[in-house]
Amino acid sequence: MTNDAAGRLLPISGAAAGILWAVSTVGADIWLNPPDSVGDPARVERVFLDHEPAAWIMILGSIYLAVAIIFFAAAVQRATSRSAHGMAALGGGVLLAVAMIVHQGIGKFAVLIAAHNHDKESIHTLGYFDAVTWLLLGAGAGAFLLATGIASLQSRAMPKWLSVVTVVLGVIALLGPGALVFYIVAPVWFIGTSIAINRRMKAALNQPHADHHEMPARGDEYAAARQ
Repeated sequence: MTNDAAGRLLPISGAAAGILWAVSTVGADIWLNPPDSVGDPARVERVFLDHEPAAWIMILGSIYLAVAIIFFAAAVQRATSRSAHGMAALGGGVLLAVAMIVHQGIGKFAVLIAAHNHDKESIHTLGYFDAVTWLLLGAGAGAFLLATGIASLQSRAMPKWLSVVTVVLGVIALLGPGALVFYIVAPVWFIGTSIAINRRMKAALNQPHADHHEMPARGDEYAAARQ
């Protein structure tokens, strides 16, 4: 991916991830507002059948969200150079995408199918599955945020304060229920981070004589030009 391609991809994938997260995850979850599947499977069945459009928004939205996260993670990895932390950010982004597919897509789809078949026992069992998928979400968000924040601190791809905030969010995400914090602020983070990185990349491109460390997004092309 060239620097120009990464620059075009960042705002698009970042904005897409932020909007999709807000609509298909936070928004649809508020609309659906499902009760505890373990404690009240009968009510969960009624809620899913009465608010089926919200369930489908979460299910289908998780697919598009996962794709947007992977593209965003790839663009961030390229923008922050191909360091070990940059590669870890890409891996964390892929893990986060998988977590959203499992938590929002597979889990909710299984409950919806069970609701249509009036299978309360399966809904009860799937409640336990929904509870443990937070482990995957915490691991994915933690790895992605920590690696992105550290890589940005090293490459100056984002303002220092935003890099520090990203690292803090990553640490919180690894504290089990702390992943809920990122779950709520993710739309703002995705959009804000993509804008911040894109601005730094454009500013670097307008300074052809800048030091290599101030132009992290140019990567191998910039290094080759100096030789």
